[in-house]
Amino acid sequence: MKNGQKGLSLVEMIIAIAIMALFLGITGTLIAQSIRLYSKQSLTVSLEDQLRSVQDVMIRDLRPCNWVAATSTSPKRLYFSTTGTNFNQYYEWNGTVNTLYRKLNNGNNDPIADNITNASFRVNSITPSTFQVDVELTAALRDVTKTTSFSVNLRNYK
Repeated sequence: MKNGQKGLSLVEMIIAIAIMALFLGITGTLIAQSIRLYSKQSLTVSLEDQLRSVQDVMIRDLRPCNWVAATSTSPKRLYFSTTGTNFNQYYEWNGTVNTLYRKLNNGNNDPIADNITNASFRVNSITPSTFQVDVELTAALRDVTKTTSFSVNLRNYK
């Protein structure tokens, strides 16, 4: 630059643009990674909430039962009753559509959870008068998979 001239030379301008491009590239990458992480965490929380909700409903339905039975073939079903060996109440997992259904007292087969990729129902005799139901559910959506397992002791088994 000649004495008395104000402004930037071409070299200074190129260096400034390169530094700005580097800064914007790093910032863009950080923002994109943050958005992906937020999306995955949001999906994880959603699946966990769904599984927790199903768990709460199942525990509430099963605890007062005096009869329960499970099938391990397709469709997998967990039958339950508070009035004896009544086959009209059950949970059913349909692996074809990855949905868990609940049927109460000759009502409809109502879906209670989507994206359930696996379900396992097991009835265990702890003592001659105490039964326990073990349930394991796996939910998956895109690249997130969550599993919950829980046990319920039947209160009124006779």
